[in-house]
Amino acid sequence: DSYAPLFKRGDVFLPNRDFWRHKLIGMGAPADRTLVHRMGVDTTRFVETPRALKAGEPVRFIGVGRMVEKKGFDDALAAFAKMRSEPNAPAATLTLIGDGPLRRELEAQAAPLGLGDAVRFTGLLPHAKVEEMLREAHVFVLPSCTSKNGDMEGIPVALMEAMAQGLPVLATRHSGTPELVEHEVSGLLCAEGDRDVLAANMLAFARSPERWAAMGAKGAAKVRAEFDLKSWNDVLFQRLTALYAQA
Repeated sequence: DSYAPLFKRGDVFLPNRDFWRHKLIGMGAPADRTLVHRMGVDTTRFVETPRALKAGEPVRFIGVGRMVEKKGFDDALAAFAKMRSEPNAPAATLTLIGDGPLRRELEAQAAPLGLGDAVRFTGLLPHAKVEEMLREAHVFVLPSCTSKNGDMEGIPVALMEAMAQGLPVLATRHSGTPELVEHEVSGLLCAEGDRDVLAANMLAFARSPERWAAMGAKGAAKVRAEFDLKSWNDVLFQRLTALYAQA
């Protein structure tokens, strides 16, 4: 109910994804004044690099984010262990970059899975180092989920940045993620918490490195066309200018 006065007096409402636009309209926001406004990234900072697997090297999966429930890193660890247990699974590693309240719990989860040196927790790293490690990786993993207290992602910036660098991605049908990641085009999606399908998607990527470059290119093009920060700043200027003209 606290939103009702806001909906009456607000001139324009700018949710950052279609998912929340529909939610707000359902709560009473005026449809004609509730417009999607993306939170983009500075695409000029990122160099798109086609991904390829060199002879003898393992498939390098990587995830970046705060170690909290909604990032789904517990699902990533479980799915990675399941993938490695499959017959003739390709050699692979999983690197998780970031810190947060669940880090120790996640490290404890990894120990009994028999993952050994295949999983690495780096903690917090400088942004330049994160970008360097993303350039060296093959597949980005972020299996977001709705936390027990209802906390959700928007459209994760980490996904946008990874895709802008040409990384194919593994993600979930969570919140606004499907508005960024197109299944079988720029990545592979599964339902929230579905560790079996996530493991199957990991294995599918690990066994088909010939798909990486094309999917990474599609993702990079999507980010540059629809999630570029400067373009959305220009849209915001135009929208505010139009509001001022009506005042």
